[in-house]
Amino acid sequence: MKSGITPPAEKHKHSLRLFMEAVTYRIPLPVTKVIAFTNTTYPICPRCNLSLEREYMFFCDRCGQKLNWDFFEHAKVIHPDSQKE
Repeated sequence: MKSGITPPAEKHKHSLRLFMEAVTYRIPLPVTKVIAFTNTTYPICPRCNLSLEREYMFFCDRCGQKLNWDFFEHAKVIHPDSQKE
């Protein structure tokens, strides 16, 4: 018998999943990739894989991921031309 009402247990599972996902954005992920253009480079967010506006930002300006810059000096350099297939 379907009434269109979500059972309480399912609502709690969904809420818990959303909460756990939100908490993971506050755990700093290391910035390990940089995209290199002719005159400049941009760090890449480890969660959304989009370029960041500048280095050493506390959070990704696109997805909100907290960032860890401890090993940024060892980041892998990616050249846009090498990604074409």
